[in-house]
Amino acid sequence: MPRKGNVAFLIGVAGVVTLLLLLVVSGVAQAQYQAEVDKAIDTLNLKQQEPEPGVGVGVYTWDTPYDEFIGVDDFQLRVGHDLEYVLWFQAMGDHDANFQEHAVNEAVLRGLVPIISLEPWLRNFDERSNPQPEYSFQRVAAGNFDGYFRLWARRAAESAAPMYVRFGQDPSVLGAAHWYPWQDDTPENYIGAFRRMVGIFREEGATNVKFIWSSNNLGVESQWDYYPGDEYVDAIATTTLNFGSWGTWQSFAELFDPQYAEIRERAEDMPIFIIQLASAEDGGDKAVWLTTTFNQIETSYEGIQAVIFWEVPSDWQYADLNWAVNSSPAAATAAVEALAP
Repeated sequence: MPRKGNVAFLIGVAGVVTLLLLLVVSGVAQAQYQAEVDKAIDTLNLKQQEPEPGVGVGVYTWDTPYDEFIGVDDFQLRVGHDLEYVLWFQAMGDHDANFQEHAVNEAVLRGLVPIISLEPWLRNFDERSNPQPEYSFQRVAAGNFDGYFRLWARRAAESAAPMYVRFGQDPSVLGAAHWYPWQDDTPENYIGAFRRMVGIFREEGATNVKFIWSSNNLGVESQWDYYPGDEYVDAIATTTLNFGSWGTWQSFAELFDPQYAEIRERAEDMPIFIIQLASAEDGGDKAVWLTTTFNQIETSYEGIQAVIFWEVPSDWQYADLNWAVNSSPAAATAAVEALAP
């Protein structure tokens, strides 16, 4: 009969062996996961070098990427179309300020190029327009965030995944109601901040990161006062939202054509992203709007690289405004048919 000390010793040894086996299995699983990520990154980088013809499609859904892409996966399943891009937001003063390696990995495993809206604020949606001077463009331009951007850029470079950074979107609202604290700062401060950030990424060798300049109405001449310049911008993005009865029902052409004309005049060869595309349901026929919109995007314009669905079931300003394509059965069907090969 074994002594109690021997039994305890054997139990301890068994525990250590079990722990070692778990560590080995975990290490193997992590290595396999990283191998899959690396392969997906290689595939995406090749696609970026040799892009397929046509307009790429992407989506933003609430809680992306912090829902582990459940919303993105569901949207792709519903529309029956392979997505190429995913949009999400990170706040420079919040819990997600730093480079989100896991989110980027999960995106590329799905064949998606991340578009990361890097926002200079601490999120406060209840008082979203209140100034936050600690995150001002002036402080960014003066170098107060150099360390932050440098670390972000290094980690992005280590990832090697293709991605876009969209910094401080919608910098001017022309004196209208603000929805971000950084809006309507001076063009000089914004341009200085944008250029400083891009310069740091380039110094850190983050050549896999491209930069989007994004404004909300590029058909208005004064918006271009905030343009950082072709040498700092890889793509231009704008918003195309039809507010319907919450504003005025407008066709895609009415919303986009003035912006397209300005982009082509000022940055002729720059790729275009329609970064927020959506329509209200009330005030017209959303199904027809979606069908017509995608037909026009495919046939009437040159240089549109991607369209990002703004898949949000409630607007921040108008709670009953449902931007999602499944706001009605007819709209959902129209989206599926519009995106069919």
